[in-house]
Amino acid sequence: MSLFRLNHDRTVAIDNEVSFYPMDSCPTGVKVQLHTKGGVVIYGVIKEQEDAQATYRGWRPVPTGVKDDR
Repeated sequence: MSLFRLNHDRTVAIDNEVSFYPMDSCPTGVKVQLHTKGGVVIYGVIKEQEDAQATYRGWRPVPTGVKDDR
């Protein structure tokens, strides 16, 4: 199975293994990846959970680097 697939229009590569966690589990005060309600992924620091859940759909830890598949 491929690590990613293309969407129906073949304009977006979608990861088959990685998804975002619910915002209520996001740690505060540390840098994370955030999925905005507008569909954009950004890096940021959540200070308060209440504000975060109104603005973001999910979060992920920051990746460690580039995967070496050789």
